Amino acid sequence: MHRIGRSISNAIRPRAFRARSLHRFSRSPSLSLKRTTIVRTGAAAPYSRPGIKETTMQVQPYLFFGGRCDEALKFYGNALGARVNFLARYRDAPPNPERPTPPEMADKVMHANFQIGDSLLMCSDGDCASGRQQAHDGYSLSLAPKTVEDGKRMFDALLADGGAVTMPFEKTFWALGFGMLRDKFGVHWMINVEDPDMKK
Repeated sequence: MHRIGRSISNAIRPRAFRARSLHRFSRSPSLSLKRTTIVRTGAAAPYSRPGIKETTMQVQPYLFFGGRCDEALKFYGNALGARVNFLARYRDAPPNPERPTPPEMADKVMHANFQIGDSLLMCSDGDCASGRQQAHDGYSLSLAPKTVEDGKRMFDALLADGGAVTMPFEKTFWALGFGMLRDKFGVHWMINVEDPDMKK
């Protein structure tokens, strides 16, 4: 039992040492800045899992609009120049006797993908026949226009027809222009125009 206790103590001690070291590391302004710079320049993050190889896959958001998908696609086309690459309606799916499509769902969007700049997003009307409201809380979609003028134009366009400002679009200590909003579909957006001087 005594040997087991020592073994457990020896196994725990390196973790405790690392925790104390990390605490001292985080309290040093100069070291903290260097650590942040390492992460921003693309080196392996300190929290990355060993043995996991880097891949080229993308994270693609999937949005549900509860019956307003057609309206949303047109809105983002006007506001952001979004292009629809693919769209399928429920009526396009093969019939399933066990789960027939309700008549009111036939013309709704079963699946679509659209492109904003180089980013691909996917969307659907979801199960809008259930009457459940679609929530878009807990995340924001971030846009990175090249100029302040483009950023302000996108910000105002996304606000149209019932959007709400979360943070006004203005200059900040890290960006030439930054703002946050919720559009009329409840989707949260961040508009960030990078300050080139922050990269120096």
